[in-house]
Amino acid sequence: MRVSAKVLRYLSTIAVTAAAATALPASVQAAESSAMLPREGTIRTFAGKCLDVHRGSQANGAPIIQYACGAGKANQRFAFIPVGGGLHKIHTTHTRGKCLDVANKSTRDEAPIIQYSCKPGGSDANQRFRIVADGGDRVIIKTFAGKCFDVKGASTANGAPLIQYRCKAPGDNANQRFRIVA
Repeated sequence: MRVSAKVLRYLSTIAVTAAAATALPASVQAAESSAMLPREGTIRTFAGKCLDVHRGSQANGAPIIQYACGAGKANQRFAFIPVGGGLHKIHTTHTRGKCLDVANKSTRDEAPIIQYSCKPGGSDANQRFRIVADGGDRVIIKTFAGKCFDVKGASTANGAPLIQYRCKAPGDNANQRFRIVA
């Protein structure tokens, strides 16, 4: 029996549609979300500013702040390194071997986000973050404590610190939503 090309195309379309409708395992979904992140870029705040390692410091403990975005400002660029389980390390690119870090492994609200020497192998929980899509081109960045990156006090000023804070409800969380720009 001979099958026409038209019937083969129809059957192929059905097979592709059925395969697409099948739920993907969590590990594949995590890999796909990682693939959607650029390898490197700026992290833009709700105020249109960029996350910034304060004064371009290379020291451990330097605070992460928001500041007016500037072309070529290396201290405003970050690399997003998958470490498994849908988590990422966020490396500072202006200094070698530094990562974003929840200061002192704190689980409290208002703990500062700082730059600190990267721990090997992605094993240090306070340097691993879950980057979650939050509609459109916005993301929420969650810490090991289940809290969110937050521009303190919803400030729009240069120099406002980045902290971790309980995640707020949609509509009340503008200062916890970020855009990652390659």
